Amino acid sequence: PDGTYRADKRITRGEFLKLTMNPVLVDGQRLNDCIAKEADAPEMNSKIFYTDVRADDWFAKEVCMAHVTKIVNGYPDGTFKPNHYISFAEAAKITANVFAYSLDRESGDEWWYMPYVERLADLQAIPTTIRTPEHEITRGEMGEIIFRLHSKNVTKASQGAAMFR
Repeated sequence: PDGTYRADKRITRGEFLKLTMNPVLVDGQRLNDCIAKEADAPEMNSKIFYTDVRADDWFAKEVCMAHVTKIVNGYPDGTFKPNHYISFAEAAKITANVFAYSLDRESGDEWWYMPYVERLADLQAIPTTIRTPEHEITRGEMGEIIFRLHSKNVTKASQGAAMFR
């Protein structure tokens, strides 16, 4: 509301998905139609795939599209946890999937997130401020990851994947 970006503010899962599923990056028409076409009961007070996402939530169409395209699959308890801060591991999976990088998702690695982290590291898209998979990323770090991937900028220093094991 005050016109600032607040780059140092941590970002939630709902905010992250809203920004990465932006119509500039994904099919805008399909995104806008997702709830009506994909949800079992698209009434505005109904749940959309997860017990904690309602059809009228400000991030619902992005969650819908991310779910049907297998970009996200939520938690085993049936929730998405849109108000929880997003970890780098979660952000790496979403970002790699949104940008449609081919990955061996069944790599057998003991760390589920490593194929995504390795791909982002190969593309030099991991800001040096991120040092652990549990790191709750900030708005600025999210913007830097997206910028690096979208612009194919590989000139800035980037974290390597090995430190995330």
